[in-house]
Amino acid sequence: FKSPSYLRLGKAGEPILESKEILFNGDLIMRVDAEDPNCKYVILTYGVLSHFVVKWVDKINTSTKEKIDCFTTPVFSPINWDLINYLDNKYSHILVIEEHWDNGSLGMRVCAEVFEKKLKAKWSRLNGGYQFVEGYGSHEELFETIGISMIGIKQKFGLE
Repeated sequence: FKSPSYLRLGKAGEPILESKEILFNGDLIMRVDAEDPNCKYVILTYGVLSHFVVKWVDKINTSTKEKIDCFTTPVFSPINWDLINYLDNKYSHILVIEEHWDNGSLGMRVCAEVFEKKLKAKWSRLNGGYQFVEGYGSHEELFETIGISMIGIKQKFGLE
């Protein structure tokens, strides 16, 4: 039986992200900068997952030659196409990370647009997929159970 994954996480007590605030077409976007002008990898994410993605990216950036930037957006509907075009023009590989299945997601919508508009960067997704996982644990443990982790990021970018 195939069904969409849905990860319900409490959102109380999320840490504040240390980031730069950028306005794109009226949306406040948070950016965690690898501070490498030649950075070719970037992650686009949102929600409670942002804290973990930034933590994983910080670890990756201290342990590999290649660096990763990270952008978080407060909402994904409507899609901020100014941001999408900026990412596509600046980076060679953009990874959209989400905590749920891909049908109707930001990653799916962006990838459809990328295909239609023939944007130049490689776009890929890392999400919960189409699976049912029953379990309890910390947010990080639950994300790792469905493949959203530091290892998953490194594999998507070919850094492992």
